Amino acid sequence: MIKLIVSDMDGTLLTPERNLPDGFFELMEKCRAKGAEFVVGSGRSWLMLRHLFEPYCDDMIFICDNGGFMKHRAHAPQVNAMKREDWLKSAADIDALGDAARAVLCGMKGVYVHSLPDEVKFATEITDYYSSYHEVENFADIDDEIFKTAICTRGASSEMLAPLEKTLPESLRVVLSGPHYLDVMEKSVSKGAALARLQKQLGVTADETMVFGDYYNDIEMLKLAKYSYIMENAVPDMRQHGAFTAPSNADAGVLKVMQSVVIEGKI
Repeated sequence: MIKLIVSDMDGTLLTPERNLPDGFFELMEKCRAKGAEFVVGSGRSWLMLRHLFEPYCDDMIFICDNGGFMKHRAHAPQVNAMKREDWLKSAADIDALGDAARAVLCGMKGVYVHSLPDEVKFATEITDYYSSYHEVENFADIDDEIFKTAICTRGASSEMLAPLEKTLPESLRVVLSGPHYLDVMEKSVSKGAALARLQKQLGVTADETMVFGDYYNDIEMLKLAKYSYIMENAVPDMRQHGAFTAPSNADAGVLKVMQSVVIEGKI
């Protein structure tokens, strides 16, 4: 019996227009009636996801910011904050890249960026994922717990991975989270680590877990599910990390699998 359904958002559950597919909340309630709890597993911030899932957000479970922030219904969040000196160092390393990238600091109180340039590329990429943020002149002035430094890149994010890995403090890790995004977090933080904690808290096994993903930051949580689904629209080398393939996000693939497997019992 499936007890947990965990899904990534962008490129997975959300449509190409970054909306929830029609019928999602109704199907989520049907799955819950069958004993299967839906869990959001995203690189997005809690502030962004909260608005997306209103008015259900206080009765749902969220793994946000690639595992840096976990919200279990109306309970206090579980946060894996970075050391202040580490997130300041990571932001400085990104600043040193000049126009190639921009740092986005994600914290308990909000999201922080340097004053955005008029250049459309960065402004569009950042506002697509962070609808609300604070523009600051100096990151050192931030008074907040920071649990993730997101990096918005002008070119392909994969090209920035190796250079950043060489400069970051040993206590941090960097992961590809999108074609133009990388995320820097504590080494112990990932979607998979957060899911493992949740499984332990709820007494749910991998055999009772279903996970959907499409990108490299989903790999750790896919490993924790017997029913691991890679989206048809995923990058090709992600196929090796899932037991099954789901239809694309443009075809509401997550909902189709939930209906077929959880509701109708077809597997």
